[in-house]
Amino acid sequence: MPSKPIILMAALTFLIILLAALYLGYELTETRRENQALVQQLLQARQQGGSDKVNESYLKGPVKNTIVKHAGSIQECFLSMIERSPDIPESGKVLIDWQIDSSGTVFGAGVVRDEFLNKEFQKCLGTNISRIVFPIPPSRNSVYVEHTFLFRKEDKQ
Repeated sequence: MPSKPIILMAALTFLIILLAALYLGYELTETRRENQALVQQLLQARQQGGSDKVNESYLKGPVKNTIVKHAGSIQECFLSMIERSPDIPESGKVLIDWQIDSSGTVFGAGVVRDEFLNKEFQKCLGTNISRIVFPIPPSRNSVYVEHTFLFRKEDKQ
């Protein structure tokens, strides 16, 4: 005949296993529920369609206008580079990309391609673009932006 401590230990082990199984079952149910909600959101986004058109419209309108409004701070970087390095090329392109988060704040601004090959200039551009606050994206999701800036020395007459 088994002793009481062995019976109690077996009962306790059974209870722990039962509780673990109940907890895992609950977690599985919650995970499935969350997955279903995410699938529904994805299906709704697909059905609404036009999200690419909305982003394109946002980039061509509010984002472009905001870049134009802040052209002075971007131009300052170029003028500063000219003062420090008068032997730079007469003109050049700089490709910069960044993301605009759901509140219009810039993050991840960086130079992708720079025909001037000037690290201080690149840093200045990244810093100044990061300071710009853009209109909130219509999707309320972060938006990727890629923009080519054209710079050219102008003769002072």
